[in-house]
Amino acid sequence: MKRLYILMTFLCWNLAYSQIVNPTSATTNLSANFSTHLEFVYNGTGLETFPSLSANHLSTTPLNSFIAVETTGYIDFDLGGIYDIDGIAFWNQNLGGPFTNMGVNSVTFLSSMDGVSYTEIPGAPTNFAEVMVGLAPPEVFNFTAVNAAFIRMVINSNHGGDNTGFAEIAFSAGEGLSTNTFSFGNHVKLFPNPSSDFIQISGLNKRLGYNIVNVLGAQVKIGSMNNNEQIDVRNFTQGLYVLKLDNGTVIKFIKNK
Repeated sequence: MKRLYILMTFLCWNLAYSQIVNPTSATTNLSANFSTHLEFVYNGTGLETFPSLSANHLSTTPLNSFIAVETTGYIDFDLGGIYDIDGIAFWNQNLGGPFTNMGVNSVTFLSSMDGVSYTEIPGAPTNFAEVMVGLAPPEVFNFTAVNAAFIRMVINSNHGGDNTGFAEIAFSAGEGLSTNTFSFGNHVKLFPNPSSDFIQISGLNKRLGYNIVNVLGAQVKIGSMNNNEQIDVRNFTQGLYVLKLDNGTVIKFIKNK
């Protein structure tokens, strides 16, 4: 009976395992209107529960949503790590105001590992509905997971308003883990991530060999290191890399500019 309980607990944990991914920052080519702020769309402002992929959003106002002067443009969301993104929860502008027709309509979602080169996400949503109520749940979409550190949302149109806005966005990740915690059950961590010059590994209790490979699987560096010893990555090209330690730990990291 005890073995069955353990097995059921393990299975339930796996079925329930899903990570809410809230962006840590965002940039855009859109100009804020009505004194709104871009961070309102990813920091939970206006949600009844945060973090969440299903909570209701309160009636939209300039204090809990983002409204742009323009009707089209893009927003780049920095996820703060590398995730296997497999879903999007989106709360559109709602009846709270200024107007529901300012809500986002046609969109294109793209993913990136370096924040420079973006690829369209197959199966991601292409349209959002106009929301005609003041307390509203999100539209939720799922698709085949893509490895991403950045997500770009291109706004192609709204629902006919003079400006474009929305209330909140969040992402879900399946079995992929953040680069900040990918350590196979031990306390080994890599930082800073992303990095432009040096990376360090903490949590080592002895000197270990390592090798670093790029996304094509080609080895780019080998060596050995002690706890908190720096590895020079200044000559690496921008992109995703995987560091493998002799103790079996595998950690993804991004080399930026």
